Amino acid sequence: MQNQIAIDYQKVTYLRSKMWWPSFISPREGQYRVAEALTVLLKSGSTILLNAPTGWGKTLVTLIALKNSNRLPVLWLVRSLSIGDRVMEDSQKLGLRTFIAAGREKTCPLYEKMKEDVHDYCKLFRHRCKYFLELEHDKLPERAESWRELAELGFCSYYAQDYYISNVEIIVQNYYRKRIITKATVIDEFHNLLVPRETRVKMDDLQDAIMELKRMGMETRNIEKILKADNETLPLLVEEIDKIEVYKKYILKLEEKKKTKIGKLLRLLRADAIYRENDVFIGVYASKIRLYPCTVLLSGTVPFNVKNILDIDAIIKVPVKRHKAYILEWVTSRYTEFKNHIIEYDKLLTVIKTFGKRILVFGPDRIIRIFKNKGLYEKELTSIPKEWNMLLLKARGRFSEGVDLEADIVVILGAPYLTPDIIARLVKSYKRLGYKSPEKLATDIPMLTTTLQCIGRAARTPDSNPLIILADYRFNRFQEALKDYLDLNSVESLAQLKNILRKHREHSERRNSTSTPT
Repeated sequence: MQNQIAIDYQKVTYLRSKMWWPSFISPREGQYRVAEALTVLLKSGSTILLNAPTGWGKTLVTLIALKNSNRLPVLWLVRSLSIGDRVMEDSQKLGLRTFIAAGREKTCPLYEKMKEDVHDYCKLFRHRCKYFLELEHDKLPERAESWRELAELGFCSYYAQDYYISNVEIIVQNYYRKRIITKATVIDEFHNLLVPRETRVKMDDLQDAIMELKRMGMETRNIEKILKADNETLPLLVEEIDKIEVYKKYILKLEEKKKTKIGKLLRLLRADAIYRENDVFIGVYASKIRLYPCTVLLSGTVPFNVKNILDIDAIIKVPVKRHKAYILEWVTSRYTEFKNHIIEYDKLLTVIKTFGKRILVFGPDRIIRIFKNKGLYEKELTSIPKEWNMLLLKARGRFSEGVDLEADIVVILGAPYLTPDIIARLVKSYKRLGYKSPEKLATDIPMLTTTLQCIGRAARTPDSNPLIILADYRFNRFQEALKDYLDLNSVESLAQLKNILRKHREHSERRNSTSTPT
């Protein structure tokens, strides 16, 4: 393993003295080498990407390096607080005090009433909030390790968390909670920040917001136009809306702590780009990736050499298991060509369904909804049922990240790019933010990151061996970017694919028969 680990940084000179490891942990040679490299790099104030597979031990190795480099306390940023429990488990093994801090949606007593508006209310009017005013440190429990222990105190547990944060070595919170100054930062599952954020607003909520604004005396003609707009005219109509006036009305509602839909409208209008899917409006926000000195980025699925795009000093790569994947050369979801390929995609799904018992199909919603009669469609699911044959899921939907879905076959039904007009607007935003490669950040990087995330739902462990089908010839352009993760093979026809599917089914049946106890 030592010879395979790639450290893309010429200045690493290894430590002369032995690093500290707890006596009850026997690190593998690769883990020791990576921890040593991280320690040296953190001492020099570097920003480092550690790319290693799920289960390799990224969390523990990073904690060891932070302790050895004297870079504690550390702010550990996560996508979901459930990941924080795993971080706490490893940090406690090392005797490091940890606190998991939540946002207002889990800690503010007003959240149930105000929902997302509570963030703005707290920033602007917390000096009037009775829960904030009743907060007294001498009423807090002497010790706490998580926001959960503060949830029933009856006053502001959001700001109560600051008392505990100031006395620990590991502070775990989600990406978007207010950041505090520490000696180092860790961004877990960093690849999530390469994909733009989205906010979704239903047509009914927009109509309610318009009615509220009318009752408050605002002219709403320009806002009403977006309700009937298509995706081509929608961005232009949004620019004509007086957002400052909307904000003023919103503040009046917040001041009175009244339930309102104006906040949803305002968050949609503030997005870098907007599009709609039927009766849902979707606002897309450009990723704002702020990297400070002494930052460790953890991931298992970062395509491209991000050193060329972000200000990263060093990359440490631990080899991942490469899965065989097949690129279909005769289909594409490209906007200008997709209509000519609908029949071919329909045939493809029909054939695949005859060969697989559990098939995951991921794609843009504009595509998968056309074929929703083939299986279970995400918009009609509240959760994943125990029994299923084919799931049609959105490539950036609820089930594309953070869940394990065992499957025989994974199909990426078209390269999951954002729409051309969304891409154009994101490029402008990234240029304004000063990124080196705004075009890649708006196009290829989120597409490939999303693809790898979707595949990862069924390829979480070394024993996982789903057949991966990339149903879009455009994936051929990314042989280099995907080579660390996928063994790519071209398929020229449906007949050739049938043979591959047949062999995969026979291999799976033999494997299952040998693993079944007699």
